[in-house]
Amino acid sequence: MRNRTTRFATFAATGTAGAALLVGLAAPGAVATTPTQAPAAPQSVVAPAKLAAKDGKIVPMRQGDTTVDPWHECGPTSVSMALLALGKTPKGWTGEASSTDATVQNMKASMNETDGGGTMIGQGVEGFKAYGVDAHEEYDLGAAKKAVRDGKVAIVMGDAQAAAPWWNVNISPDALSAKTPILHWIVVVDYDADTDEYTVLDPLSAADANTPHQVKSSWLDTYYANFADTPGVGSVVAG
Repeated sequence: MRNRTTRFATFAATGTAGAALLVGLAAPGAVATTPTQAPAAPQSVVAPAKLAAKDGKIVPMRQGDTTVDPWHECGPTSVSMALLALGKTPKGWTGEASSTDATVQNMKASMNETDGGGTMIGQGVEGFKAYGVDAHEEYDLGAAKKAVRDGKVAIVMGDAQAAAPWWNVNISPDALSAKTPILHWIVVVDYDADTDEYTVLDPLSAADANTPHQVKSSWLDTYYANFADTPGVGSVVAG
């Protein structure tokens, strides 16, 4: 196991500017690699998009819209978005971005997550089970991707830096410049066989990039790569 220390980035969203943003652990001195395939450029949106999914709605939510502990809330935000895609409505969600905070705080309670602790993979499973959704831990990224192709959803741990070149990730310029991997949760909610692309929702998307992102399989490989050999890092497959 490689030695890992906690790394911080500066949170730049409205309402909590200047606070420390912690989304996970980082490898000292490691450099994030650049994806070879750029997703489609995101469109600017004001309210969460509501696109038809297999069973529910694809609804982007931002951890930056929470007020209690936004620098640790990528996990419950991701579970909330995944549930919406599965046709389940998380407690507190009204369909408006203004209900993100209440939704995420309720989800944290369902997951038995405490402020400042981040989300362990087992807590992600508990979040789905609280809504009667079958879920399991998955430590093979290929298996998680296959599950999405088969109609399930997955929340996936990986490096927040991987998204930085392609959409406006909500971490500070200093953190982006350092390129130190930052452990993070995203949601993979859908797969398009015609384009061979996955739909990703990233709770660190900035307000002007709060939209579904279309990525190739290789992008997910890059996102996961810096933490692939880290114990306890993986995905939660649900549905």
